[in-house]
Amino acid sequence: CGRSKETFKSRIEDGGKQMTQNGFAPSASFFPLSGKNMPKLELDDTIAAIATPIGEGGISVIRVSGPAVFEIVQPFFRSSIDKNLKTLPRDTVHRGRFLDFQKKIIDRVLISIFHAPHSYTGQDVIEIHCHGGLAVTKRILHTLLDHGLRHAAPGEFTRRAFLNGKMDLVQ
Repeated sequence: CGRSKETFKSRIEDGGKQMTQNGFAPSASFFPLSGKNMPKLELDDTIAAIATPIGEGGISVIRVSGPAVFEIVQPFFRSSIDKNLKTLPRDTVHRGRFLDFQKKIIDRVLISIFHAPHSYTGQDVIEIHCHGGLAVTKRILHTLLDHGLRHAAPGEFTRRAFLNGKMDLVQ
């Protein structure tokens, strides 16, 4: 493209005024998260969302990010090692079962552990890899949401990554 980061950054910061001067008039939807349209930024809560496309894929991933990740996921994950999730090494994958509130198995899962600041968002992150399809995926997500997680807004994981210095506007 040949344009520098500074050019893009200045165009975003000035709300598109440079583009208007050059004959391009962006609509209001061009800057959807500017000014009063910007959602409230909450970085101290723990969020979760389905991270894979909705459909009939073989595997679904549920991403969980925030300060209480380990405490919230721990009661629902059982494995042969039964260790505290927080003490497991970063960038590791563990096999086990994801349980509901009645301790019944929802699915056999893999979980990936990412400790802050070495994760996509810069926060503690757990990714739960379960069998695909909506029924199992939604059941796991709703179990977590019923336990105190907030459902992530669209783009919220990326917004947290940006605010925590894990990426810049061009990325």
